[in-house]
Amino acid sequence: MSAAVFRQLDEALDDCPHCQAVFEIDVEFAQDTVVRPDVLVICYQPESERLTRAPDLIFEVTSPRTTRRDEVVKLDLYRTEGVPHYVLVYPEAKKAKVWRLVEGEYRKAGDFHDETHCFELSKCAFDFAFSRLWKRKGGQP
Repeated sequence: MSAAVFRQLDEALDDCPHCQAVFEIDVEFAQDTVVRPDVLVICYQPESERLTRAPDLIFEVTSPRTTRRDEVVKLDLYRTEGVPHYVLVYPEAKKAKVWRLVEGEYRKAGDFHDETHCFELSKCAFDFAFSRLWKRKGGQP
């Protein structure tokens, strides 16, 4: 699922000279606070192999083991650190929850299954088709 998210983000950002999709890289918000989101988008050039600035967009693919941490702990961390867009993907339910930071608080942009959502980042905007996440090659669910 993370690969499908990355592939679509990477394609969507082909024409943006400023932003790039990144797969599983450490983000160090503080010396004692390091996370590794599943997929993220940055609109700046990283200074090292570990990011030290907030990404513009983070996707986390939930699992029964990580759901609570993704929905509570990471949601609060990303809000506090100023991550503008946070997306929780629920593969089993074939849905995604999109959060947008507004005046320092996350506001839910919606639940998405077959819809397309336009992400407006600091240096570009692009459409993301959530329906593409649930499709597998060869027509298999």
